[in-house]
Amino acid sequence: MYEDVQTRQGNDLGTATIIPIPKTPTVTGLNDYRPVALTPIVMKCFERLVMAHIKDCVDVTVDPHQYAYRKNRSTEDAISSVVHTALTHLENKDSYVRLLFVDFTSAFNTIIPQTLVQKLTTLRTELHPVFADDTAVVGRIANNDESDYRQEVEQLEGWCRQNNLCINVKKTKEMIVDFRRGRHLPSPLYIGGTAVEVVSSFRYLGVHISDDLTWSKNTSCLIRKAHQLSPDLLLQMCGGERPVLSCIIVCGTAAARRQRRRLCRGW
Repeated sequence: MYEDVQTRQGNDLGTATIIPIPKTPTVTGLNDYRPVALTPIVMKCFERLVMAHIKDCVDVTVDPHQYAYRKNRSTEDAISSVVHTALTHLENKDSYVRLLFVDFTSAFNTIIPQTLVQKLTTLRTELHPVFADDTAVVGRIANNDESDYRQEVEQLEGWCRQNNLCINVKKTKEMIVDFRRGRHLPSPLYIGGTAVEVVSSFRYLGVHISDDLTWSKNTSCLIRKAHQLSPDLLLQMCGGERPVLSCIIVCGTAAARRQRRRLCRGW
């Protein structure tokens, strides 16, 4: 069908205009740009038709923890899942959590089309779709036994090698949530022979998660972001109503009373 459309309309439907968008305020190299492909409107309509057929098959086999590009799923669901899993496990005695936030190097540019086609061919039995490259591994550690967590990371490394994906260890971060008395920093995690940096907070899907599982830093960032915008622009963005805070479903009830007052004043 695609070849037939190309024959009728010419080869322009199969081309795209690449617009480089800077990812950082200061550009030092080509990797600081994010390529955005602009395709013809006719081709976008055709892709939507094909996508509808593919999603009907994919949704029944997709992992329940896959949130990207799924109907009635959002980034708030992904954040809620990570935080809820951590909090639930921390209720157990002698337990802590290691959160690994994985970053891939040019994930969409390194995917091999033939590999993707093979996965689609075996859709019902072997497909493990990864539509977005925001990945988090939640290690639920009990009695200082980290064997399952480290084995899971090793399996992730092997899966990436099989699918021509490269983990960017420099941008991959780990956060340790441990509320035990007399706690100590556990052994570092290595990926590809390089130790993963341990941080006290991480910006995951637009929300700052801290190792104390409070929302102080995220609240401060939201208020600072609001102060950078004019009131008229805020009202225009929100259709004349008070803005709905980013990820309020996650942090709204968990935020301290003083933080909630700051949020209301800030907006």
